[in-house]
Amino acid sequence: SSDLAHGVRTAWSAGCRTVILTNAAGILNPDWPLGRPIVITDHINYTGVSPLTGPNPPAPLPGRFADMSAAYTPALRELVHRLEPGLPEGVYFGLRGPQFETPAEIRMASILGASLVGMSTVTEAIAASHLRMRILGLSLATNLAGSIRRRPAFSCSASITRSIAVPLTLARAALVGRAVARWIARRQMFGRKGRISAPLRR
Repeated sequence: SSDLAHGVRTAWSAGCRTVILTNAAGILNPDWPLGRPIVITDHINYTGVSPLTGPNPPAPLPGRFADMSAAYTPALRELVHRLEPGLPEGVYFGLRGPQFETPAEIRMASILGASLVGMSTVTEAIAASHLRMRILGLSLATNLAGSIRRRPAFSCSASITRSIAVPLTLARAALVGRAVARWIARRQMFGRKGRISAPLRR
């Protein structure tokens, strides 16, 4: 987990105070279209690890008991919705992997309130939140989680492999990249020195 957080911590050390985390994720909502970005509102860390495990870091870094009550900055989400109305939002359920999720794990994630599932992002988000960075999380919906069928929901009928998720990710990654570039270029998301130009509510 420390290795995964290294990039975030390096960016913070270089002066970055806002981070955009992206991933490819399975979706639990069978009505959402595939290939669409989903804005992350929160996450459930089911990886079993944390980048904050161990002794407190030296000053001036904050203590390791990080506040995660508003990790995914509400002001950033509001700005994204202002620029891209209609983008859905959801809670990301982070698994350790590398195996794909089981039907039982998907049912559990749904009961806990998740609508996205994947194997990344939570470690980086914890590290960034610990450093009090502003976080925007985006998931690209690449497949129905655990081979969920459109009807009925949460019924498994076929295996899921990387051959399903990877081609769609490659096909739509450029679209997501262009969207993020537009948001940054509008300067409504970032002001000078990487600061948000709108007031934050955290």
